[in-house]
Amino acid sequence: MDKQQINGLEEQEPPGHEKMVTAGIIVIGDEILKGHIQDTNSHYLCKELWKIGIMVSKISVVGDSLESISKEVRLFSKQFDYVLTSGGIGPTHDDVTMEGIGKAFNEEMICHPDMMKLFFGDKTPSPDNAWIKMTIVPNSTTVHIAPNAKDLYICPLLIVKNVYPFPGIPTGLRDTFQAVKHLFTTKTNCVFYLKQIFFTIDEDELAHPLRRLQEEYTGKIDVGSYPNDSNNKDYIVKVTLEGRNKSLLEEAYCRLLVYVSPDTIISVINSYDNEIDKDIRQSISWLSQYIGNRDSIIPIELCRKIKLSIDIMNETLDRYSHDRVCVAFNGGKDCTVLLYLFHSLLEWRKVNRIDTSEEIDRKIKGLYVSADHPFQQVEDFISVCTQRYNIDLIKIRGSIRSALEKLKLSNPKLKAVLMGTRFSDPYSESLESFSLTDSTWPQYMRVHCILNWSYCHIWLFLRIFKIPYCILYDKGYTSLGNSTNTVPNPALCDTSTDTPLNTLTNGYTEKRNGYLPHYLPAFMLQDESLERAGRIKKL
Repeated sequence: MDKQQINGLEEQEPPGHEKMVTAGIIVIGDEILKGHIQDTNSHYLCKELWKIGIMVSKISVVGDSLESISKEVRLFSKQFDYVLTSGGIGPTHDDVTMEGIGKAFNEEMICHPDMMKLFFGDKTPSPDNAWIKMTIVPNSTTVHIAPNAKDLYICPLLIVKNVYPFPGIPTGLRDTFQAVKHLFTTKTNCVFYLKQIFFTIDEDELAHPLRRLQEEYTGKIDVGSYPNDSNNKDYIVKVTLEGRNKSLLEEAYCRLLVYVSPDTIISVINSYDNEIDKDIRQSISWLSQYIGNRDSIIPIELCRKIKLSIDIMNETLDRYSHDRVCVAFNGGKDCTVLLYLFHSLLEWRKVNRIDTSEEIDRKIKGLYVSADHPFQQVEDFISVCTQRYNIDLIKIRGSIRSALEKLKLSNPKLKAVLMGTRFSDPYSESLESFSLTDSTWPQYMRVHCILNWSYCHIWLFLRIFKIPYCILYDKGYTSLGNSTNTVPNPALCDTSTDTPLNTLTNGYTEKRNGYLPHYLPAFMLQDESLERAGRIKKL
């Protein structure tokens, strides 16, 4: 699978900078202000308008007063694209909404023929018929009668400029809105997206991360925080990320996972999950057993990358038997992800009896091409992983080419090598998932399972699945070579927390006024182009 095919699996989404369409809601009724009746209409309208991409910017409650209604309607009409009113429509003395709207625009009140026909047909009502009041509307009114308007609770919609009056009876308002909802989608083709994240920590622990996130995405997404005050204490705080671009929302969520531990998230609910995303998430659900079946916390883009990597590994095992495949492992973060995935897949294939009985209990063949002057921390980590993942490790010192030549002699049955190379690695931008070595090299199929993973996705995977990694990454190293050509990444230097210099650590130290600089852990690197900034260039 080549780079174009791999990238084709990722969701393409235009940035989207459509003008925000706004609405204001005016709730009308003395009974609301007096607390005799609880308003549910504004909540319903907010929810429904949000679904179709219209942002409610303000809600106002006024009494049954012509002056109050006209003043508010006039103000709202200038400020918002849509004005929706609730209440004050009827045949009684205190139903003065339409008259208030007419007063707002200085319009004459007329008896509308369409309304007369709707209410009385061809009959002439008596002058004292109370329903005549319902036919008297501002002069510019457009009467919109839904096809099913004869249903009990669907009322005609009397549109005056950008003002849409709805009945105050909740059932009537809801049924009428659903019947005319299409009228509100003509000015917008955008949709709001919502991600709800449920945490098991208190709000004060989230204050700084959320403030930092909102500062980074000001004007792009909205960040909300809501403590749980219900009897259901499955979570403590719900955090919401809201915006008009799914990609930005997912990006912000990934940033949040840098600032807080994934362990503190119990579940995530997206308003925008589609069937394809659900199928992808389901296809890797067997992995979620390792994180307490909390598969919803895995960003969907990472799910896509995991699925593709697993597919490539399965294809490799189908092409070559288990004993003809080995994993290149040098203790780095990328090959740690690769090894964990491969080991987990083999366990899954074992449980599901996909492999033959002879292959089930066979150790993973591992290839470690050792460089001169290795970090002792890397050597120790590789030793631990050899036990943890049941690896039959083949350690060869020298260049990659010479190591493959020696491997061909010592293990002639091996045909394919799983490698933790990514497109962002040097000279790797044109690689494909399956790439034979050059004709002048020992012939092996190089299998690149994580080519399209970014630095961010590597760390998301390691942290979400709580996978042990080399300790150097917690000390500012972001790309590991050997102890003579690798230093902590300068981009992670935190000068605010320098500590007195008393010991040399990790084979490297830098004196600065007698202090040892402190470095943030590797997963906190923001600029991925600086991943290799800690590598010392040869002169």
